[in-house]
Amino acid sequence: MRADSPVSGETQMSNIPMKFVKTAIDFAIAITGKDGKRHHHGNFSFRVKKLAQSMLGGNTAEVWYRQENQHTEVVTQVLKVWWQFDVENFQINTFDSDPQWQYDFRRTVERRKEVAGRDCRLTRKERTKYVEEMYQRYLAEKKRAEQAVQQQREELLERFRERAKC
Repeated sequence: MRADSPVSGETQMSNIPMKFVKTAIDFAIAITGKDGKRHHHGNFSFRVKKLAQSMLGGNTAEVWYRQENQHTEVVTQVLKVWWQFDVENFQINTFDSDPQWQYDFRRTVERRKEVAGRDCRLTRKERTKYVEEMYQRYLAEKKRAEQAVQQQREELLERFRERAKC
């Protein structure tokens, strides 16, 4: 967690319950499955984007909360976090400090077996496997980028040599 992370609203970094945020990330990853598509449950929607295969990529987990009153339905993004490879080193982009959504989310997590048909906390083995997969994708992308740069250097050097002969 970086101290300079941007957070929306009046929330200060020291006031954000990091364990709660980590639980929310794990839950979002587990409930959206491998495709990461948005999944609706109760008053919440979840989406996880897994883009860490590029050097400039990263992963995001997003949580929206639907509040219904007698006239309208309001959908608010209450949490958005970003991480590169290791989900343990996340950066908070959006965190709504309203305790109502946090309370409702805790109730949803408590019912997680009912929600997803299984325990939605990532096991250490699953988390390690995920981190390793993201790291291997990063290394492959880095290697491709280095090869592309090397090829460009060689082409430029060849052009320079051709011009020097003239």
